[in-house]
Amino acid sequence: MFVLLFFGCSSFVFCDEGKGPPNPVTKEYLEDLFQKGFDHREQIKSGQMEILNELDNMDEERVVNKIRREIKIAFDEQRRRVDRHNEFDAQKTIYDEVGCIGCYKKDNRLLLQYSNQIAPGFEDRPAAARTMCVIYDDKQLKENVLTKYWTNEFGFVPQYIAVFYLARIPTPEYVEKARDLLFSNTVEAAKYGHGTVEDEDYKGVPCKKISFKSSNERLSLTRETSVWISEGQGYSIRKFFLKDEGGPFPSVELLEVDVVQDKASGIWFPSSWHFERERDGKLRTRQNGTIKNVVLNQPIPDDIFDMKKIDILPKGVHVLWQATEVPPPHEGKLIWDGNDIVSGETHGAHLIDIPPKGSRIRKLLLINGAILCFIFAAVSYRSYRRSVNLLKVAS
Repeated sequence: MFVLLFFGCSSFVFCDEGKGPPNPVTKEYLEDLFQKGFDHREQIKSGQMEILNELDNMDEERVVNKIRREIKIAFDEQRRRVDRHNEFDAQKTIYDEVGCIGCYKKDNRLLLQYSNQIAPGFEDRPAAARTMCVIYDDKQLKENVLTKYWTNEFGFVPQYIAVFYLARIPTPEYVEKARDLLFSNTVEAAKYGHGTVEDEDYKGVPCKKISFKSSNERLSLTRETSVWISEGQGYSIRKFFLKDEGGPFPSVELLEVDVVQDKASGIWFPSSWHFERERDGKLRTRQNGTIKNVVLNQPIPDDIFDMKKIDILPKGVHVLWQATEVPPPHEGKLIWDGNDIVSGETHGAHLIDIPPKGSRIRKLLLINGAILCFIFAAVSYRSYRRSVNLLKVAS
């Protein structure tokens, strides 16, 4: 697993076998270096950005599945909006989705989610056969295996940008694991004298190259790991390399990151990345990302958190109100009329075009809507707020 901006940590284990290098990296040096990177990213309190993320899964170096995502993010300490356009070549699926905290009536307790994903054969279903969910946190929501929808899809920590593992994004859980792996596989490894540090340029930028070598005679495994950190660019990871030779799973992993400085805030932030993984000498995974229109620590325009500005939200869409702690705006069936959530029976009757009772589409609506909103309603907004407070650090 790789976490971009989290010092490219990966799930490897350093062994305490073999001799230490003549000029070892000390545990104290690494802790200080990493903490300076965390402190730099802790300055980020709000932001806007656009991300293009392309992932290729390979078989015999042939692309068997391409996943492409265009993501727009706007966030501050109280609000969050994420818009995604998704393309899955293998499934021949294209859909858009949005998640937002603070978009309805500027109430930061309410979360809404909508996706226009359409199953094959139902491409022409009307807006009233779709569902937007509105939920509320605190007493209503409890954490369990089904309470991950918001966190996994929209509640990720923006400061981390991307996780290089099955195209996942950095949820608080993934970020916490990444931090543990980073320290256990570098700081802890330094105790055994495996690490060295030297000055080396990467793309013309002075970096500290920190290298580790280890071996495991029982597994006939040797491991080489190097990471390039630019002190002058916010202690950013610029390159990460790992190579396993011998053992049951020989592999090579490479992460390269370009960074630019946000002039207004002075914070260094990625502009692009490239990641690839080889197994048994063959390319298995390739991911490329670009990040543009980055604005950090500036006020977010209020209209970004205005439901009327959510272009993919159609008039007449059914609203499933799951916010038990906040009364719905009307009784009975609710719909979105393009300006507000209204009563479907009265204010929005002219917008309703629900298929007849017993129709296949209506059944699909009821089943999918219930499942989606059950999962969505189970997500903890409290977890989101906790993640913002605890995990605003990155390299």
